[in-house]
Amino acid sequence: MAVTDAQIDAAWQAAGRDHGLLLCPGGRGDAGGGQRCTRAALVAPGASVVLFNCASGYKYPLPGEACTLDRHAPIDYASL
Repeated sequence: MAVTDAQIDAAWQAAGRDHGLLLCPGGRGDAGGGQRCTRAALVAPGASVVLFNCASGYKYPLPGEACTLDRHAPIDYASL
């Protein structure tokens, strides 16, 4: 599944904002492709999918400040 740079960036920011994940560039592409497959109904709702994040995201620039988690907000354990 091909994805644009904008789709990769959006998936990268969403992973950090929504799930607290810091993805490497390859993991960002996987996440963008996963989102695109879900939106195209190629993945069934509620299906389990494995995406690989094979390196540390700490070696690369971090997402913008708007993508940080609120450490004072309650944790929604059900969404983890």
